[in-house]
Amino acid sequence: MGYANIKIKSVAKPEDLQRWEEHMLEKTKCWNSFCLGIYSEHELRAVYVVKEGEPDIVYITTLCEDCIKDMAAHDILVDEKRLMIESLNNRQ
Repeated sequence: MGYANIKIKSVAKPEDLQRWEEHMLEKTKCWNSFCLGIYSEHELRAVYVVKEGEPDIVYITTLCEDCIKDMAAHDILVDEKRLMIESLNNRQ
């Protein structure tokens, strides 16, 4: 495992933040490798993402609001260990 460029599909529900934390057995934080870390706990969001070039698997990870907003302008690079599988898209 290594790092993956991700693309955000959508922001998840607030309860998904807690679900991610319970599944991963660690506190949430912004997992974007390029994040400056200047955020408060209430600015963290769970997000549905896909790995760049691999749209068949939807994951949940946690990011801060600033990284979510800056996604269009900058890459988001996340350690694959911080991606929780949410669903598999139908393959044809």
